[in-house]
Amino acid sequence: MSSIRPSLIPPSRTGIPEPNRLARKEWVLSFRYYRQIPYFGLDGAEFSNSWSAALLARLASFTAENAEDLMGSNKHRGAGWRFHPINWSQPKIPICREDLNWIPQSILGNPEEYPFYQFSISQGSGRVVGFPDGNIFFVVLLDPLHNAQPSKDYDYKVNDCYPILTPYEELFNRIESLRAQMPCNGTCHGVSLLEANGAARLNVIHLTFQTVQDLEKWTRDKGLSCIDDAILDLLLERL
Repeated sequence: MSSIRPSLIPPSRTGIPEPNRLARKEWVLSFRYYRQIPYFGLDGAEFSNSWSAALLARLASFTAENAEDLMGSNKHRGAGWRFHPINWSQPKIPICREDLNWIPQSILGNPEEYPFYQFSISQGSGRVVGFPDGNIFFVVLLDPLHNAQPSKDYDYKVNDCYPILTPYEELFNRIESLRAQMPCNGTCHGVSLLEANGAARLNVIHLTFQTVQDLEKWTRDKGLSCIDDAILDLLLERL
């Protein structure tokens, strides 16, 4: 007769491979659904190298934890991580579950099977918010300022922080600004090419020019009147 106890964790429904599920069922982290949104961004908060180090160390430690322990079979372990469901009725909470609309509706609209949880980075350094599926914990938000569950001890105060742009997003925004200054005449195809595979094509631009001003000068030196024509010409030259 098998000595393996029935699992307290439901089987995964997301199709992601689950290595060693019959061993200790440690947590596996996924960032598939991670986003930055207002009040849960990385700009405006007082971040430091030590905060980043604490976050990464905590995530690494989390993957060594037994999922069943934190999901309820070991209350002491769960308390040590401050691992508990999100109370969407918490006073002054700045979001509701429905605001997380990039998550598939089959998950978002099923709070009974997919409740959201948080666990601590450290006592004073914020929380990680997400949902479990089997022994996979999907990180949805980082909460550096404790905005997901405003505290009565601080009069339920919510602190501002905002999404910070990635280098690709920042470059794309600058190109959009330049595009407004050098509008397309309706015959170019740079926009569709850029949007078809944005990251790869932005990387070509990023590696070619140190600044967007360099791209603008290159465009004018080539005798092109439209930034999209310049992007097309560059992509054809470099890809």
